[in-house]
Amino acid sequence: MAGNSSLSGSILTSNGWVRGHVVVSGDRITAIDGTALRPGEMPTAPFILPGFIDLHVHGGGGSDCLEGEEATRRMVRFHARNGTVAMLPTTSTAPVEITEEALRGITAVRERQETQGAVVLGIHLEGPFISAQRLGAQAATPLEGDPVLTEGWASTYPIRVATVAPEIPGGLDVVRVLAKYGCRTQVGHSIASDEELRAGFSAGCTGFTHLFNAMTPVDHKVSGIAAYAMAYGTYAEIVSDLRHVHPTVMRAAYRAIPNLYAITDAVAVAGLEDGEHLTRGGRRTVVKSGTDVVLKSSPSTRAGSGITMIDAFRNLVSIGIALDVVSAMTSTRAADYLGVVDLGRIQPGFKASIVRLDHELRLEGVWVEGQSIELAAA
Repeated sequence: MAGNSSLSGSILTSNGWVRGHVVVSGDRITAIDGTALRPGEMPTAPFILPGFIDLHVHGGGGSDCLEGEEATRRMVRFHARNGTVAMLPTTSTAPVEITEEALRGITAVRERQETQGAVVLGIHLEGPFISAQRLGAQAATPLEGDPVLTEGWASTYPIRVATVAPEIPGGLDVVRVLAKYGCRTQVGHSIASDEELRAGFSAGCTGFTHLFNAMTPVDHKVSGIAAYAMAYGTYAEIVSDLRHVHPTVMRAAYRAIPNLYAITDAVAVAGLEDGEHLTRGGRRTVVKSGTDVVLKSSPSTRAGSGITMIDAFRNLVSIGIALDVVSAMTSTRAADYLGVVDLGRIQPGFKASIVRLDHELRLEGVWVEGQSIELAAA
């Protein structure tokens, strides 16, 4: 949107729905003009919403951020075309040299943002400090907690979120180091007990990684991490592909956790044709079928997902969650969790990072900081 321009439709503002238009100048929203919908009045298409924010995404369009800067640039372009305006490219457990290649590449993209791409807000470090007993599809090369290595990474690279199993040797030390640098540390790939979880949150943990997946479950006689999250959690991420978590269980989490938010956990094969694909360096083969991605060697193990955030949005609507709440789950809550003060809402002064959806919740337009993004093919 060059100069002053506007978008018209049903606008989800911080104060509710408005029928009118959003005025944009440069990269910022400057005004919202229109009429507020009356109580009980339903918005009609097109819907103008805060752009999607994905805090857990490994890849897409054939690229994985573990492959370095150019791969990260390709993945942020892919996800922008599907409605994501900001993200945390997410590592996975790998040898230290590969992890550091990824950290350097993501940092380079953050420092020189990609034209036609989602804004990189920083890094989600998932692994290597996780439990060998809850690897999921992560590589079988986890490390014990290493506060010296963590200090080196956290002081050099913009790690905004990290997944750590607090019960592993040195895990609490890693949590404390990350907290010192303002990182949101999440419990994930973990078998932590209630006592270990309490210690983790006292040390600085703030949330939960892909709730229900790669953690101890809800059991009415024995507490697990998922039960702890639903009892005490304020923030938690959940893979919103309706495959990692059953829709009824998703609704239970939505009712229990005040700031549950959606992630894709998308991997490189998101957007590719169905079939078998080799992961980075040919280390593993995954099988993609629609948006479902599993390990060929272990078909019951999901290896991330093949969804984008527009898929997540529609999935959440399909299980009966209201549009305005789904918008919070796919944008606002993620911004609040990171403490980003000018994203995740449509209000004057905020970044013009916006999506427009039609009556079938298909993307009609995506704008990242006022820049129109070429959409993915329907």
